[in-house]
Formats: sequence, structure tokens, C-alpha cells
Amino acid sequence: MMTRRCTDCGEELSRRRATRRNPYHFVECGVRKVRLAGIDIDDCGNCGAVFARIPQMRLLHRRVALALCTKPEGLSGQEIRFIRRASGYTALKFASLLGITNFHLSRMERRGRAAARVDKLARAIVLESMNASRDARTVLLHEIENLLWRFPEAFVQRGGKWTGA
Repeated sequence: MMTRRCTDCGEELSRRRATRRNPYHFVECGVRKVRLAGIDIDDCGNCGAVFARIPQMRLLHRRVALALCTKPEGLSGQEIRFIRRASGYTALKFASLLGITNFHLSRMERRGRAAARVDKLARAIVLESMNASRDARTVLLHEIENLLWRFPEAFVQRGGKWTGA
């Protein structure tokens, strides 16, 4: 077996397996809470560098995106960026599908959270693009129920203006 060397300092690496008790914090994906178990990790005892050997990266990104889309809490900006990228959408296309500007999407991904309707629609778009149609239908139906609850029973024109009644 070939000895693995650190790309930073050239020293020999030691290998360990990430476990549930000692997982690998997958910061490279851009989402804070993602931890991995069952993968090989090469550690450098000299400089402290850590190299994760992550197989099937596309499948992993898909699983993380699906998990984010079905979590009960609102999505953070980092999470929205992750699900958008995992589903293959450009920022311009995704913003268009959400009915917001590219500037608004960029600001949301960098600094904050989406409004509840944008959050739900983003999840539904991503779920549908990943062929998770049953989950997408559930999210969409829930969103439609919330819209209908707030939707006025009738629109009335008074004095040249339309109002909800």
C-alpha cells in the first residue's frame, strides 16, 4: 500500500473512519450543520490538515438537499443556496422561478432567510426538479392552503381601485 502524504507539508497521513460519535464536519458544502459518518479521513499529525475521502458526491448533495427541503424550520440563506445548486439551477433561473429578482436572491442567500412563501416555493421547485414529486405535492398543497386562507373572498372595485373584501 502506498503511503499517503500531506499536500500541505509533505508528512505522512494517518487514516481514520468518521463515525456517528466522531463525524466529519462537511463545511465544504456551505451548510453549517452537515456531518458525515462512514467515510475515510486522512489526518496530518504535523500541520493538522484534514482530507476527507467522500464517495458519490452528487448523491450526497442530493440527499442533503432533500433533507433540507423536508425539514420543518425555515431555510437559511446558506441552505437555499445549497438546494439551488444541488438541483442545478443558476441564480438567474431560480430567481425567475421564485418570482424575485436575481439581486434579491443573492442578498437572501448571503445574509438571511426567505419569506415563508418564497421558502416553500423554493423547496417545491427543488423537490420537483429532483423527481421527489410526492414530497413536492405535499409542500405545494400546504402552501396553496395557506394562500387560500389569506386570499380575499372577492375583489371589489371602489373609486377606481381594487380592494379585497
